[in-house]
Amino acid sequence: MVVGLRHPCRCIRQIWLLKGGQQFRIVTFSPISIGRHFKKIIDVPLKDVSGQVARDPNVKSIPIKVKGFKRPFLLDNKSGTFHNVKLYDYTIGQKAKFR
Repeated sequence: MVVGLRHPCRCIRQIWLLKGGQQFRIVTFSPISIGRHFKKIIDVPLKDVSGQVARDPNVKSIPIKVKGFKRPFLLDNKSGTFHNVKLYDYTIGQKAKFR
């Protein structure tokens, strides 16, 4: 049961590059309703986000590592939509080492 409650918290619903280009907003699903919405919002600096694998049509989900979180978030590559592919590839899509 714990796995069923924790897995949606790791699945990315939306990801936004915020004004100024130095921070991202990650919106995930939440097992508990906050108001009317089942989502959790996390704002993180660009330097603290790293894609673990390259975007490939054969990969179902892309793990996104965020500094300060033990487990990576999962970005759906099959049914998800990338509105700006180059922006993703040059920002989040690059693997980085955290200090």
